[in-house]
Amino acid sequence: MSDTGDYEWIDVGTFGDPDRRIRGRCLHRTRHIVPVYALVTGEHVANLCVLCDEQLEPEWRGHERS
Repeated sequence: MSDTGDYEWIDVGTFGDPDRRIRGRCLHRTRHIVPVYALVTGEHVANLCVLCDEQLEPEWRGHERS
């Protein structure tokens, strides 16, 4: 497996198509994360990945592309 781009890519090559890959899980890059705040208190309650719509805990720290 390799992690090019914003998703994990999984090699599933076959005899007829050795370079075939499928998209795996989202890597939640920092640039795609939006903080979510409580409307009444303004408390940071979660983070949202705008690529895959997964809700992440408020303590989550993003991954920078290396």
